[in-house]
Amino acid sequence: MTNENRLRTLHATQLLDSPLDRAFERLTRLAAALFHGAVPMLRFAADQRAFFEATVGHFETQAGDGFCDHVASLRAPLIVGDLRTHATLATHAEARDGRVLSLAGVPLTVAGEVVGAFCVAEAQPRAWTSDEVRALTDLAETIAAEISLRLALRAERDVAIHGPTDSLTGLLNRRGFSLIAEQAIKTAARTGQSLSLFFLDLNGMKGINDTLGHELGDQALVETAALLRRVFRASDVVARLGGDEFVVLATDAARENEEVVATRVRAAVDERNISSTQFRLSLSIGMSIYDPNAPVSLDRMLSDADARTHQQKQARHSRPDGSKTKRSS
Repeated sequence: MTNENRLRTLHATQLLDSPLDRAFERLTRLAAALFHGAVPMLRFAADQRAFFEATVGHFETQAGDGFCDHVASLRAPLIVGDLRTHATLATHAEARDGRVLSLAGVPLTVAGEVVGAFCVAEAQPRAWTSDEVRALTDLAETIAAEISLRLALRAERDVAIHGPTDSLTGLLNRRGFSLIAEQAIKTAARTGQSLSLFFLDLNGMKGINDTLGHELGDQALVETAALLRRVFRASDVVARLGGDEFVVLATDAARENEEVVATRVRAAVDERNISSTQFRLSLSIGMSIYDPNAPVSLDRMLSDADARTHQQKQARHSRPDGSKTKRSS
């Protein structure tokens, strides 16, 4: 998971540079009551800044040097009864001067990305019980679920305002696709089902626009959309992300089916090109897999499939058989 994806997810929450959030303030007060003597800390990190949402209020600090930052970087719970014995955190300034001597923290995972951590710290060594660790984990999961719900509601509002479909092709647009694909990923994670994502670029789009005009360029996009509807199943989610980029999310497609699908797409393109003399269609295709045993975010799936598409484009550029196609912009 890339830092770029994490930051995109974090900024989408709209929690940064915002007033104190009452819902999270209530949860930190609950944590303070549960963990007597400990101070709760809800921390989000973005670029070079970090933001606390805690009982003491909302404030900004330097990112990367806090206890919660360490928990987030580990991507796993961290329970330390005495920080003076910890290999890494014993040298932290607050541990050295005795301000913080024990820590329990759980990372916050939203849309497959760790966006921060929820921690409780105390100025005395503490033997954290299993019930306390479970309670802290429950609170962290409640916070992550609240953030995920807000993201989903925001996506639904965007679709309601801007519409879920592309006006030119009638396919889903990026917003509509993201809403459906995110739900499909949640279902796949729950049921143990695999998903396949195909990223497709319409090659030579710039050349069609420049030499034949934008009207025929639009026609190329419409024909591509119709072709993808024919090639893929009715249950597959087909969308135009924008420009010359299309995407398909398919269920129950095994990894070895990538070449089978690519062959089917090429055959449909070749059949179409035989009957058309105005311009030729050409598609580059890349694929990524969602494995419920090693889950990744939708952004990561798109990024991986896009990278494979670009690899295919580069392979076409380097062929010495005269079939090069300039990459569209």
